[in-house]
Formats: sequence, structure tokens, C-alpha cells
Amino acid sequence: MCKKKLVKKLLIVSMPVVMALSTGSLVYANTQALPNGTITSQNGAKYLTDTTGEKYSGWFIDSKEDWYYFNESDKAMKTGWHHDDKDGYWYYLNLSDGKMVTGWQAIDGKEYFFQPVRDMGNYHFNNEQERWLYSVNSKVPYGAMYVSTTTPDGSKVDNTGAKVITETTSQIVHDNSSSVTNTVKDGWVSENGSWHYYENGTLAKNKWLNLAGKWYYVLSDGSMVSNTWKEIDGKSYCFGSDGAIYVNTTTPDGSKVDGNGVKINTTNISIDYSQYVGTYGVKDFANSSDVGIHGTGVLEIIKIADNKIYGTFYEHSDVADSGCEIDFSSGVPIDGNVFVVKGKDYYRKWDEDYYTRADYSVKFQLDIIDGRPIIEGIEWIGGLDYFGTDTYNWGIDTYYKVLN
Repeated sequence: MCKKKLVKKLLIVSMPVVMALSTGSLVYANTQALPNGTITSQNGAKYLTDTTGEKYSGWFIDSKEDWYYFNESDKAMKTGWHHDDKDGYWYYLNLSDGKMVTGWQAIDGKEYFFQPVRDMGNYHFNNEQERWLYSVNSKVPYGAMYVSTTTPDGSKVDNTGAKVITETTSQIVHDNSSSVTNTVKDGWVSENGSWHYYENGTLAKNKWLNLAGKWYYVLSDGSMVSNTWKEIDGKSYCFGSDGAIYVNTTTPDGSKVDGNGVKINTTNISIDYSQYVGTYGVKDFANSSDVGIHGTGVLEIIKIADNKIYGTFYEHSDVADSGCEIDFSSGVPIDGNVFVVKGKDYYRKWDEDYYTRADYSVKFQLDIIDGRPIIEGIEWIGGLDYFGTDTYNWGIDTYYKVLN
């Protein structure tokens, strides 16, 4: 979900909660309220405009904290299904008023579940860049549809997001004395606290299941494997919360899996560490050698030798006067392509003359994209909870090497 700030010149008011201003609407920017546009009707369509009448596109939140989306093409308010190309999730906007829906919703005869919890730590608003920044984590963003997983109430949704309903068929068996109705289970069925898969009445056991392009595994008792690593036929696989294996990616614990979902043994892989020595920043600024501006973070790798990596990581936001400082120039252990650094994050309130600090650590991972060295932040621990909402995930981004 790429949510955008709407006007070029704004008075920024720091405050702990979102509140309605005199304009009657605002852009939600974590802990700041920015006086902003108004939703207006023109020729049967609705638009988001500022005081000069200029129209804007993207995500917008009003004073009642309802979210709307305005098309990039014609700037009109969107209704119905919306696929966000920044986070890859589907959202649904009420057909009557354009409001983003949450929770269980019946749409075209099927039920879908949309994340009802507001702050999932996926987004933060960067005032200097005038845009929302998306950080990958294991949580579904607010308003996004659950897909191929189990919802918080224990229901199952398929790869289209639709709620899985156990299909049954009834067979009437007649004999001389009575009639009996038999129910045949088919598909996923929740039983005894776990998921089981039936194939036309027969419980699948101790086998792989390829369903809607994803692989699942059921044990000898028929229960689906989920949320764990499991060794099968001498190979290790990581199963997600929805039961599907991770494929050709990095798992939540930082391990690598190949195109078949098999764990890659990085200890047997020779890594040319010398190519990772240098300066790193987020892609746009690394390409222009402007790393570190706009509070995007600077990662310096001094050397990698004797199973240790040496360097520094700094990130600072001038608007919020907060950031993190991590100095690992004395070296920290590196395990294959993964290393953890520890330092402090800090914050200063606008009416204070001192900084509050807390322990903060980031797990980084070395990788290559299109032949270019990158370092990806995959997990953070600790940090300050500035406003009672959540800690700020400094370093959880993809940093590209600056190429001279």
C-alpha cells in the first residue's frame, strides 16, 4: 500500500495521535497530522483536492480515520477491488462510499477476510520523501486481504482469498428398514485443532499435496504441517503459517531455500566477501550516490575476514529527530551470509533538550540482485516505543552497493 502525502507546502504538527484539523481531513503519517485535502464531487465522480482545487491520487485517510484510494490515471475515487503494486496485496473499497473495508466481508457470494488491526508495522510515513515507505515483515498490512492462510478466528482461505467451505455430498442409502444419509468430506477440514485434507472422503496421510500451485505436507495422522521446519526424505523444508512451503526465497529465520523449497546449506557455499566491501544505501539514492539523505540510512562495510564483518550503520530522521547508531567496526560474527549488529536507537521530543536511547539490533543478510551486491535487513529487536504504537524498524530495507 503506497500512501502519499498530498500537498507540497504543509505545516507539520507533532502529536501522539491522529486528530481532525480545521480542514476536516488529514493524511495519516504515523505520529503527525498534516492538514490536507477534501473529498469533493464533480460530475458524478469523487476527487481528492487541495485548497487550490488541484486533484491528487493515491491513498488518503480522513478525519474519521477511514481510508480511500484515488486512481493514478484520472484521480477519481476508486471502488471495488484494488491491487496495490507496492505491497502486492488486494484491498476492497466499498462500492457505495469508497471506504476501505476490514474484517470478514461477503463479496459476490464469497467471504473474504481483510486485516482489521491498524498498525502492523509495515508502513511508516517519511515526510522528507513525502511518501509512505513499505517494509516487508511477516504481518498482513491493515485492510489487506488474507490469502492461502488461516485467519485469526481459525478459518481457512484459499489462494483467491475466499473462505474455504467444506464441500459435502449426501448419499441416501435405502434398505428394507431405514434410510441413512452419509456425508462425504472433501478438501480442507479443521478437526481437533489442526487442518486435514480429504480427497473425496479419503483422508490424505503422509504425503505431499500440490494445491493451487503451492505445496503442503500432511503427516501420518493427516494433520497439516505449518509454522516449522521439517525434514522429509533427508531434505529440510520450511512451512509457513498457511501450511505452504517457502520456495526460492529467504525464510523468516534468514535461511535460504531453492526452487523446490529445499534448504540451501550455506556453509558449503563459497562466498566472495571482497565484493561486499563498500557503501550501501536504498536503491534510488545508491544509484545517484546520495546515500544517507532524507533519513534513508547508510551502511558501510569496511572488511569481511576470519568469519567476522566490520562496519557501521546509521539512520536518522530530521523530522522526528530520531534514528539509530550501530558501530560494528570492531567486528561481529558472520554465519555464511547472515550477521547481527547491535547498537542504540534514539529519539528526542520537540520540547526536550535530551535524547532517549534504547538497545537496538538488526539482522542483515548479504545477497546479489542482478549481479549487484545488496545487504537486506530481515529482522530487528528492541528499540523505543515512542508513542505507544510500536518500535520503529530502522534498517529493515534493501541496501544497494554504491557503484563508483
